[in-house]
Amino acid sequence: MSTELIDGNSWEANVKRWLRIRYPNDFQDVPATDGGDGGIEGFCISDQNVYQCYAALQSLDTRSLYENQRDKLTKDIGKFIDNQAKLIRTLPPGFKTRRYCFLVPEFRSLELVAHAQAKTQEVRAAALPYVAGDFSIIIQTKADYEAEQRLETARLLKNLQLEITDIDDDKVEAWVVGNNIGVQNLDRKIPLFTSLSEQTDVELERKYWIERKICTDNALEKLRSHSAEAWEKIWSVKVGRERLLGRSHGQFGSGSGTVAAISEKVVFDMIEQVPNLAKIGAETLAEGLVGEWLQNCKLNFRSAI
Repeated sequence: MSTELIDGNSWEANVKRWLRIRYPNDFQDVPATDGGDGGIEGFCISDQNVYQCYAALQSLDTRSLYENQRDKLTKDIGKFIDNQAKLIRTLPPGFKTRRYCFLVPEFRSLELVAHAQAKTQEVRAAALPYVAGDFSIIIQTKADYEAEQRLETARLLKNLQLEITDIDDDKVEAWVVGNNIGVQNLDRKIPLFTSLSEQTDVELERKYWIERKICTDNALEKLRSHSAEAWEKIWSVKVGRERLLGRSHGQFGSGSGTVAAISEKVVFDMIEQVPNLAKIGAETLAEGLVGEWLQNCKLNFRSAI
């Protein structure tokens, strides 16, 4: 059984990046907000394919994974059939869907393929105006986009530019004025994960974490403007680690080593996702993310009292 577990939002973001590489200026994203997506998350004009992404939120055995994916496909195909008015307005004039691509990180049961074929017949029988006569549902995985992943890695190696700049004291002071709760959280937590107790020492440590957060925010904003692929990968690391923090450290921390350990994990994840990200850059970004989590209470600590 595979041990890989990927967040659903991260999986969708990955797939859409690969589709944009495969179909430059020909893939259309369909946001799920504003009333739903009609059972699709994007379409390709030239190939007349539609795409729907799904990743299970937990590690499952083969049978449970099949049932989970089967139920999701059933639900989404139901939307694809029932939301005719919405899809007619969403898809280009004359668009005839040839392939409904159901994209999952992995699948392990041939029963999912059989279920997809049963649903194919159901869609054909509905005689939908946006469906071609040779319509079929196919199950795709990460392996179907290996060429796009290789090209993406090459682009990351070529395009990444990470700008790290110092933060002026006036910016820190402005942040303090506008973030009273964050300041209080830092002042409460710093004595719990350090040996500091004097107010002046706590204030200096607080300033450090605020600087790290602002520095990371600025660096990520600049990165997004000139290397969206690298930004998306780093952002997926942030979201994934943030979710794990909420589960394991949302109420109480696990000791004085927690901050360093979490920062090291973030560094490892970032370098793994963005191969040419220098370690010093990853460490800078990681400390900024930890500083944010300390301030917004996604990372907490047990009181020694």
